[in-house]
Amino acid sequence: MVQSDRNAARFNILLALLACFFVLVPFFESGGLVEGIVRIAVEVTLVAAVWSFRSSLHVPVLVTAITALNELTGSLEAISPEPFLVVTSRVLTLVFLGVTAGFLSRYFWRQRVDVIPRTLHAEGLTSVVAISGQLFLAVLIGRLVGSYVSQRAGRAAVGPAPDEESRLR
Repeated sequence: MVQSDRNAARFNILLALLACFFVLVPFFESGGLVEGIVRIAVEVTLVAAVWSFRSSLHVPVLVTAITALNELTGSLEAISPEPFLVVTSRVLTLVFLGVTAGFLSRYFWRQRVDVIPRTLHAEGLTSVVAISGQLFLAVLIGRLVGSYVSQRAGRAAVGPAPDEESRLR
């Protein structure tokens, strides 16, 4: 198999896994065993992506070690939710996501080929992603404005807060 065929197969597998996560995750309730399985599956997918596109062993080994520490602290946090474990787990999650995103972004930006959809299916997915991104932004802004307006209306119906009464006098 030629190198470009291997890269195309890697991208297709990664795309399929990420699409499955984005489609299936909203159907599961947060918390419990299912959330843990989904989190681990996402981590394994991202670690596999880093290993697939490596040029040396430094970053993949680092990402794997951070992931293992993150899962260890997450498991300990589930057993005993001490503040130190909670903070450590959250920090390791942020470091994992930052290092992974940085590595994959650097890899893709260094590629000297244009990334364009070449098949009809890829063009369709590209269109769906573009439209859903715009819809997501519009819905998010609408919900934020609606939430703000309803909170203001709720405050006006109840009356001013005690600290506002003292300011009004």
